[in-house]
Amino acid sequence: KQKTAYEIGVRLVGSEMCIRDSPQLAAPVPMSAAATDHPATTVPTQSRVAVRPRREGRIPHVPTPLIGRSELVDSIVRRLRRGTVRAVTLVGPGGTGKTRVAWAVATALGDAGRTSLAVVAEPGQLAVDLLSETALAAGGRAPSDNSMSAAASAVADAVGQQAALVVLDGVEEVPDLSAAIELLLELAPSITVLATSRLPLRVDGSLELPVPPLPIPESDWAPGADPLENPALALLADRAERATLGFTLDGTTTQAALELVRALDGVPLAIELAAAWLRTMRIEDVVDRVRRSVRPGGRNDGPDSLVATIAWSVDHLPPSAHSLLHSIALMPGDIGIRALDLLGEVRRQDPETARWPDPVDDLAALVDAGLVRMTTTRVQLRYRLLGPLAAHVRASAEAQTHFQAQRDRWRERLAVDLAASAAEWSDELSTPGGDLALGRFADERPDIDGLIDWSVATGRAPLAAALVHASHRLHIASGRAGELLSLAARVPTGAISSTQAPDLAVAMARAAYHVGRHDQAETLSRSALNLPGVVPATEATAECYLAAALVAQGKVADAETHAQRAHAAATEAGVYDTAAVALSVLAIVAAVRGEFALEQRRYEERLALARARGV
Repeated sequence: KQKTAYEIGVRLVGSEMCIRDSPQLAAPVPMSAAATDHPATTVPTQSRVAVRPRREGRIPHVPTPLIGRSELVDSIVRRLRRGTVRAVTLVGPGGTGKTRVAWAVATALGDAGRTSLAVVAEPGQLAVDLLSETALAAGGRAPSDNSMSAAASAVADAVGQQAALVVLDGVEEVPDLSAAIELLLELAPSITVLATSRLPLRVDGSLELPVPPLPIPESDWAPGADPLENPALALLADRAERATLGFTLDGTTTQAALELVRALDGVPLAIELAAAWLRTMRIEDVVDRVRRSVRPGGRNDGPDSLVATIAWSVDHLPPSAHSLLHSIALMPGDIGIRALDLLGEVRRQDPETARWPDPVDDLAALVDAGLVRMTTTRVQLRYRLLGPLAAHVRASAEAQTHFQAQRDRWRERLAVDLAASAAEWSDELSTPGGDLALGRFADERPDIDGLIDWSVATGRAPLAAALVHASHRLHIASGRAGELLSLAARVPTGAISSTQAPDLAVAMARAAYHVGRHDQAETLSRSALNLPGVVPATEATAECYLAAALVAQGKVADAETHAQRAHAAATEAGVYDTAAVALSVLAIVAAVRGEFALEQRRYEERLALARARGV
């Protein structure tokens, strides 16, 4: 009786502590050893008992609430109750909460009368052993032999005719599991299977559902709004309140909390780990620490548990998908299909990667594994890495030199392509399609800015200058003139051609004018006019913004002369926006002088120009 009671106790305690049996726990402690200082030394040596699932297969009780997953849980429960599907796989990277969702589904079905049991896979475990463990968890006997059919039959015999849900947790490393599940479903018609995996299982006839991160707020917190309506903020608040007394989301903490869940991309495990830091840090300090770890150039210094689970998902990718992950991580923004197409062209030119799958196919694998997040903008689909994942992958990509030359060629191609696209979008700004052009630029702007910095840092100044010139009107129209001015100032003018120098100076002059630096705009415009290689269109724009800067500084007489030159040159060169601005400057000059009839005529000329343009 002592031995039986001991074994039962070991199983229950081990289950609650989520530990496996061990040689030390397998045998009872003799009563004579109870009074010794080191009772473990008196345990007799014997072979390890059969590995048992935690708590004999019962679904663990979790003391903390599951937040933000009710719709997903309800959807799975409805499907399993209707019997329209008998196998469901929850797929996603480590930390998204697949296991918690599975347990919630099992609990809900158990409340409805269905038997549920959970088996946790161990690294390197074979499918036949996992089925054998499942049979024991169901109260059955061990299989008659080591074959897959015997193990599946043992599960079927143990369950019998009762409806049962088998939860197989963490099965991504179990070989041949798909075939094992298919065989089990064939031999046991009353069984349904719910598996969790960091990789898709591809079980025939199964339903694979991604478990994405929690949704995060798209806009800043508005006073009066309830932050707990957002699942990511609600999870942070719940776990933070459990970690430290007195923490609440209020007017002093909500904005910082929003920035924190954004930086963590809504990954539940990352949010829970960050909440634990609130025991010893202010939330603003936690935000700063997380930002240092996930921003470009930052180090992945997060907790080991999150780092390890991210590393596993990355390490188990095929080489082509692994390389694509590195390429995406090196870009500061998200990417679109066009960038992937360019990467495919570069790959096909390299003998080592010419036979690799198309990057779009690799992207599908990354999306299936939950490593890449898909977002819909006003104009297209975009793809980006999860925030915590990006930090780990970026550090790995920067350390890896094997495909560095290929990635550099890809970035060169992408920069040239984006410069051409930005020039087209700029021409569309003064047309009815201007809003759509700004939408496309908004999608690509982080990568354009990042490529400007990369081009400067790697000695590709002409490429940086081309990107600045092509995108400067879009930056200004988007209210980002100051950012453009800062980017352009980093381009070494001595390393670019004589035809690019005036274009760069004019781009900076326009940006300077729009941020109120009128003296700088005047200086840059005069510099552009004095440079060799200035073309008529650039000359017209330089004259125009010189006139505008002079008006802003009260130098009306000089402004009129340069505005007239700008209008004449812009009209001849067919540069609509410059001609329109020149007419506005001439109207302002007339108003300053009290010539209101002339002012009206200038504005009427501009209106006629806009109508002819179709604006």
